[in-house]
Amino acid sequence: MVPLGIKALVKAIYEPPQENAADGVNMLEDSNADAVDRLAAMLGMTKVGWIFLDLEPVADNPSKYVCSRRADTFFLRSNEAILAAHLQNKHSSPCKECDDGNFGSKFVTVVVTGDDKGELGYVAYQVTQQAMDLEKAEGILEWTSKVPAPFALTFNECWCQSISTVVAAVAVSGLHQSQPKR
Repeated sequence: MVPLGIKALVKAIYEPPQENAADGVNMLEDSNADAVDRLAAMLGMTKVGWIFLDLEPVADNPSKYVCSRRADTFFLRSNEAILAAHLQNKHSSPCKECDDGNFGSKFVTVVVTGDDKGELGYVAYQVTQQAMDLEKAEGILEWTSKVPAPFALTFNECWCQSISTVVAAVAVSGLHQSQPKR
């Protein structure tokens, strides 16, 4: 059973230009962004999320990774949560009942980090509508380091093939609609 009846099958990941920074990465102007969007559209694909790595090898075993994101530390840094809100706002879901025609988002943030066994862990997040509204309000939330303008898409963008417009921006190949239990 798929929660909410939506499942995304990632077919491609695009890595836009970026450079390392003390608190993450700085996105650079992406001269290929429009071409990538057009190519993805021609292939019937749509953006469904972004993914980034936070991996620190264990000192005595480089094949294992430190588990730094957990309940007693943090799951997302403030700048990552703000970026997630920004990207969810950029990829909002249509809603006939809302004045602006959009509410919420199905856009996903995925963090690749060490798990409690030292293996690679893939953890998916979405911020709340309240976080999206705060990000949209401008001036309430501030980045720990300023984001270049115009903001270049994402760390890594996930693309999926679209087969239906019913599910809005995250309709993907392999889409499975859960059937209610009878």
